[in-house]
Amino acid sequence: MGNIKGMRIKFILAVLVQLIFLCVMIGGKAYTLAYGEKILLKSAPVDPTSLFSGDYIRLNYDISTIEIKNVNTDIDFSKAKSDYNSEEYRTMEKQLQKVYVKLQKKDGDRFWSVVSMTHDKPVAAPDELVIMGHDGEYLAWTDKPSVRLKYGIESYYIAEGTGAQYEKSMSDKSSDTYVEVSVDRNGSAGIIAIYQDGKKINQ
Repeated sequence: MGNIKGMRIKFILAVLVQLIFLCVMIGGKAYTLAYGEKILLKSAPVDPTSLFSGDYIRLNYDISTIEIKNVNTDIDFSKAKSDYNSEEYRTMEKQLQKVYVKLQKKDGDRFWSVVSMTHDKPVAAPDELVIMGHDGEYLAWTDKPSVRLKYGIESYYIAEGTGAQYEKSMSDKSSDTYVEVSVDRNGSAGIIAIYQDGKKINQ
């Protein structure tokens, strides 16, 4: 009897922990959407074979892939390409698991673009903001060495059965697709809306 009671208590505690964790996640996202700075990001073409899963869209951004030579960075890539087993390479991989990307919208631009990518959180000027990237992948095999990042805004749920109408245009390089994103002071981001040719995609 005692064992059954103990198992029941453990089960209840496990459920409570999961509920608390879920509430913290939802609360954090709500804070980001409500109080973060609102910006526009250009959506990059997505592979149509993996664009949809269920009723959400997989998103890609111009800021998702960053060419190293075009930005300021405090991460040392100098030996990473030549020696994958070196301590420098392992250090770089570890740093890329969490990085801070500074963005800026230049005069006349609609969209924000990358200024720097650093392991340490930088100080942003009044016309800049910092978004947090994670799970960075160093693309060493390309002609232009770069880093591919995630920002936690790569999925967007949409109304059931509406995915097919967006698939072709979102995988088209000429598509004018952009995303309104809210970025809070900690660098966390959340999607407010997606627009295609000026029209909002309905959730």
